[in-house]
Amino acid sequence: MKHPREEIYAAVVPAFAARGCDGFADGLTALTGVVADRAEAEEVTAVYEALTTAIARCEQTAATGDPAVMAKVIEHLLRTAGVEYQIGVVDGAIDNLHEYQDAWGFTQVAAMWSRSGAFGATPAATAVAGQIQDVIVGLGGLWPSLAPEGAVDGDAARLFGAAGSVEVAALPLSRGT
Repeated sequence: MKHPREEIYAAVVPAFAARGCDGFADGLTALTGVVADRAEAEEVTAVYEALTTAIARCEQTAATGDPAVMAKVIEHLLRTAGVEYQIGVVDGAIDNLHEYQDAWGFTQVAAMWSRSGAFGATPAATAVAGQIQDVIVGLGGLWPSLAPEGAVDGDAARLFGAAGSVEVAALPLSRGT
Protein backbone atom coordinates (compact mmCIF):
# COMPACT_ATOMS: atom_id res chain seq x y z
CA MET A 1 0.00 0.00 0.00
CA LYS A 2 1.45 3.34 -1.05
CA HIS A 3 1.52 5.79 1.82
CA PRO A 4 -0.97 8.65 1.29
CA ARG A 5 1.60 11.17 2.56
CA GLU A 6 3.90 10.21 -0.31
CA GLU A 7 1.19 10.52 -2.89
CA ILE A 8 -0.68 13.78 -2.24
CA TYR A 9 -0.36 15.01 1.32
CA ALA A 10 2.90 16.93 0.86
CA ALA A 11 1.23 19.11 -1.77
CA VAL A 12 -1.38 20.40 0.70
CA VAL A 13 0.91 21.12 3.66
CA PRO A 14 1.56 24.74 2.56
CA ALA A 15 -2.20 25.38 2.37
CA PHE A 16 -2.63 23.99 5.87
CA ALA A 17 0.13 26.23 7.19
CA ALA A 18 -1.41 29.30 5.54
CA ARG A 19 -4.72 28.56 7.26
CA GLY A 20 -3.27 27.69 10.66
CA CYS A 21 -4.21 24.02 10.42
CA ASP A 22 -1.90 21.42 11.92
CA GLY A 23 -2.90 18.90 9.27
CA PHE A 24 -3.59 15.21 9.74
CA ALA A 25 -0.38 13.43 8.74
CA ASP A 26 -0.30 11.35 11.91
CA GLY A 27 -3.84 10.15 11.24
CA LEU A 28 -2.95 9.14 7.69
CA THR A 29 0.06 7.25 8.95
CA ALA A 30 -2.02 5.50 11.59
CA LEU A 31 -4.72 4.51 9.10
CA THR A 32 -2.17 3.22 6.61
CA GLY A 33 -0.61 1.17 9.39
CA VAL A 34 -3.77 -0.49 10.66
CA VAL A 35 -4.95 -1.29 7.13
CA ALA A 36 -1.56 -2.69 6.11
CA ASP A 37 -1.46 -4.74 9.32
CA ARG A 38 -4.98 -6.05 8.62
CA ALA A 39 -6.15 -4.91 12.04
CA GLU A 40 -9.61 -5.77 13.34
CA ALA A 41 -12.47 -3.74 11.86
CA GLU A 42 -13.13 -1.97 15.17
CA GLU A 43 -9.56 -0.67 15.32
CA VAL A 44 -9.61 0.45 11.69
CA THR A 45 -12.92 2.22 12.30
CA ALA A 46 -11.59 4.03 15.37
CA VAL A 47 -8.46 5.20 13.55
CA TYR A 48 -10.53 6.23 10.52
CA GLU A 49 -12.93 8.24 12.70
CA ALA A 50 -10.02 10.03 14.39
CA LEU A 51 -8.62 10.86 10.96
CA THR A 52 -11.93 12.23 9.68
CA THR A 53 -12.19 14.41 12.79
CA ALA A 54 -8.73 15.85 12.08
CA ILE A 55 -9.66 16.40 8.44
CA ALA A 56 -12.86 18.18 9.48
CA ARG A 57 -10.81 20.54 11.67
CA CYS A 58 -8.74 21.50 8.63
CA GLU A 59 -11.83 21.85 6.45
CA GLN A 60 -13.17 24.43 8.88
CA THR A 61 -10.16 26.63 8.11
CA ALA A 62 -10.88 26.63 4.36
CA ALA A 63 -13.47 28.54 2.34
CA THR A 64 -15.87 25.60 2.24
CA GLY A 65 -18.84 27.95 2.42
CA ASP A 66 -18.05 29.46 -0.99
CA PRO A 67 -19.74 27.52 -3.81
CA ALA A 68 -17.18 28.74 -6.37
CA VAL A 69 -14.36 27.37 -4.23
CA MET A 70 -16.21 24.10 -3.72
CA ALA A 71 -16.78 23.72 -7.47
CA LYS A 72 -13.06 24.29 -8.08
CA VAL A 73 -12.22 21.64 -5.46
CA ILE A 74 -14.58 19.19 -7.18
CA GLU A 75 -13.04 19.99 -10.56
CA HIS A 76 -9.55 19.27 -9.21
CA LEU A 77 -10.70 16.05 -7.55
CA LEU A 78 -12.10 14.81 -10.86
CA ARG A 79 -8.91 15.75 -12.72
CA THR A 80 -6.88 13.87 -10.13
CA ALA A 81 -9.24 10.92 -10.51
CA GLY A 82 -8.57 11.03 -14.25
CA VAL A 83 -4.82 10.81 -13.71
CA GLU A 84 -5.26 7.91 -11.27
CA TYR A 85 -7.66 6.08 -13.60
CA GLN A 86 -5.29 6.55 -16.53
CA ILE A 87 -2.60 4.75 -14.54
CA GLY A 88 -5.00 2.14 -13.21
CA VAL A 89 -6.73 1.12 -16.44
CA VAL A 90 -4.70 0.49 -19.57
CA ASP A 91 -6.31 -0.80 -22.77
CA GLY A 92 -9.45 -1.89 -20.93
CA ALA A 93 -7.64 -3.93 -18.28
CA ILE A 94 -6.69 -3.19 -14.70
CA ASP A 95 -2.98 -2.41 -14.74
CA ASN A 96 -2.77 -0.92 -11.24
CA LEU A 97 -5.64 -1.77 -8.91
CA HIS A 98 -4.53 0.73 -6.26
CA GLU A 99 -4.69 3.69 -8.68
CA TYR A 100 -8.01 2.46 -10.10
CA GLN A 101 -9.42 2.40 -6.56
CA ASP A 102 -7.90 5.81 -5.80
CA ALA A 103 -9.74 7.24 -8.81
CA TRP A 104 -12.98 5.86 -7.38
CA GLY A 105 -12.18 7.41 -4.01
CA PHE A 106 -11.47 10.86 -5.45
CA THR A 107 -14.76 10.67 -7.34
CA GLN A 108 -16.64 9.70 -4.17
CA VAL A 109 -15.19 12.70 -2.34
CA ALA A 110 -16.17 14.93 -5.27
CA ALA A 111 -19.72 13.57 -5.04
CA MET A 112 -19.80 14.28 -1.31
CA TRP A 113 -18.62 17.87 -1.81
CA SER A 114 -21.22 18.39 -4.55
CA ARG A 115 -23.83 18.06 -1.80
CA SER A 116 -22.13 20.73 0.33
CA GLY A 117 -24.32 23.29 2.04
CA ALA A 118 -22.30 25.96 0.22
CA PHE A 119 -24.38 25.24 -2.87
CA GLY A 120 -27.52 26.28 -1.00
CA ALA A 121 -26.33 29.89 -0.84
CA THR A 122 -28.25 31.00 -3.93
CA PRO A 123 -30.59 29.47 -6.50
CA ALA A 124 -27.77 29.71 -9.07
CA ALA A 125 -25.41 27.79 -6.78
CA THR A 126 -28.07 25.14 -6.19
CA ALA A 127 -28.52 24.76 -9.95
CA VAL A 128 -24.76 24.39 -10.41
CA ALA A 129 -24.68 21.69 -7.71
CA GLY A 130 -27.39 19.77 -9.57
CA GLN A 131 -25.38 19.93 -12.78
CA ILE A 132 -22.24 18.77 -10.99
CA GLN A 133 -24.09 15.90 -9.34
CA ASP A 134 -25.45 14.78 -12.71
CA VAL A 135 -21.94 14.81 -14.18
CA ILE A 136 -20.60 12.68 -11.32
CA VAL A 137 -23.49 10.20 -11.43
CA GLY A 138 -22.68 9.68 -15.11
CA LEU A 139 -19.23 8.38 -14.16
CA GLY A 140 -20.47 5.38 -12.17
CA GLY A 141 -19.93 2.93 -15.01
CA LEU A 142 -16.17 3.47 -14.85
CA TRP A 143 -16.05 1.19 -11.81
CA PRO A 144 -17.97 -2.07 -12.36
CA SER A 145 -16.57 -3.10 -8.96
CA LEU A 146 -13.68 -2.10 -6.73
CA ALA A 147 -11.69 -5.17 -7.79
CA PRO A 148 -12.95 -6.22 -11.23
CA GLU A 149 -11.83 -9.58 -12.56
CA GLY A 150 -12.26 -8.96 -16.27
CA ALA A 151 -12.13 -6.13 -18.73
CA VAL A 152 -13.08 -2.61 -17.69
CA ASP A 153 -15.01 -0.59 -20.25
CA GLY A 154 -13.77 2.81 -19.16
CA ASP A 155 -11.58 5.65 -20.27
CA ALA A 156 -9.87 8.30 -18.14
CA ALA A 157 -10.96 10.86 -20.72
CA ARG A 158 -14.44 10.69 -19.20
CA LEU A 159 -13.04 11.94 -15.89
CA PHE A 160 -11.09 14.73 -17.56
CA GLY A 161 -14.22 15.64 -19.51
CA ALA A 162 -16.25 15.62 -16.30
CA ALA A 163 -13.75 18.01 -14.71
CA GLY A 164 -14.14 20.31 -17.70
CA SER A 165 -17.92 20.09 -17.45
CA VAL A 166 -17.74 21.08 -13.77
CA GLU A 167 -15.52 24.03 -14.66
CA VAL A 168 -18.02 25.24 -17.26
CA ALA A 169 -21.06 24.61 -15.04
CA ALA A 170 -19.44 26.68 -12.28
CA LEU A 171 -18.73 29.74 -14.44
CA PRO A 172 -21.81 31.60 -13.17
CA LEU A 173 -20.46 31.25 -9.62
CA SER A 174 -17.20 33.01 -10.45
CA ARG A 175 -19.15 35.87 -12.02
CA GLY A 176 -21.18 36.30 -8.85
CA THR A 177 -24.50 35.57 -10.54
